[in-house]
Amino acid sequence: MPWAEGYFEASITGLDDDTDVTLDEAYLRVTPPALNGVTLTGGVYDVPIGIGPNENIDIWNWQFKMTNLLVVPWSFTGGMAEYSMGDIDLTAMIANEWGYSEAYGISPVGRVDPDTEKAYAGRIGYSPEAFNTGISIVYANEKTDPTQAGYQNRRLIDWDFKLENRPAWLNALDFEVWMLDVEDVIQPVTGLVDDSEAWGLVVQTNFQTGWESLSLSFAYEMIDEEAGIVFGDDPNAGWPGVVAYDEQTRQSFEFTPIWAIGDHVIVALTWRADWSDEDVFTEKDGTPDDSTWLAAWEWYYYF
Repeated sequence: MPWAEGYFEASITGLDDDTDVTLDEAYLRVTPPALNGVTLTGGVYDVPIGIGPNENIDIWNWQFKMTNLLVVPWSFTGGMAEYSMGDIDLTAMIANEWGYSEAYGISPVGRVDPDTEKAYAGRIGYSPEAFNTGISIVYANEKTDPTQAGYQNRRLIDWDFKLENRPAWLNALDFEVWMLDVEDVIQPVTGLVDDSEAWGLVVQTNFQTGWESLSLSFAYEMIDEEAGIVFGDDPNAGWPGVVAYDEQTRQSFEFTPIWAIGDHVIVALTWRADWSDEDVFTEKDGTPDDSTWLAAWEWYYYF
């Protein structure tokens, strides 16, 4: 059928000497003539929210952003409807739960899997020739424990922006700002139940140098959270389930030179620093610290 297409993608990931095979995407997408341009998708699909793609080979820096791994839904198992009207595009989604990055061993804060409640999401986008921007809303009830009787309401508002009409030396200039509201959170110190909020922003860019084979990527991210609703337990508290601070502001900066070697090989070298206003990182000797950094490299072969 010319108006239907299918897609399947799986990944093999090694974690703690174990090998996991994960179903990343498996969906059927149809555009029935009777629906006058509405496209329907069903199955497991990447969520079209934010600036961070879910494929390593498509991102400008070595690591996925904290926003992608811990805040914005990673993938949905459910249905999606899309419709475009000139420069305006509308997207509506319903899923089994608030998806996250299972393939990279990231456990969601305040959520358990599987869940019986649905997640609802929508996006309105505006895409003239100069830029691509959109506002997304995600709503879901989630359990914090499998035995919990009630549910925890989570609401996310996300604004993303990508500059499309760029000069030749600028390969990318992307922004993202979001706000997360979570109801019925146990507050640190007092132990009382109250609502908590978090917000964050991401800026990433890539410059083309005078050498055609070399470009430079820069990325900055900041997340401000209350009651650990993004990052969860304090790793230096001594026992699980404890957040020792009322509020935390965590930031990161990445610098990544990217080399294209011939027509088939890409090599990326990254330096990344993360820091916080709380001692949430742990040194090798077990000492708490407010900052950490890493250096990494990776390469891709196209064929």
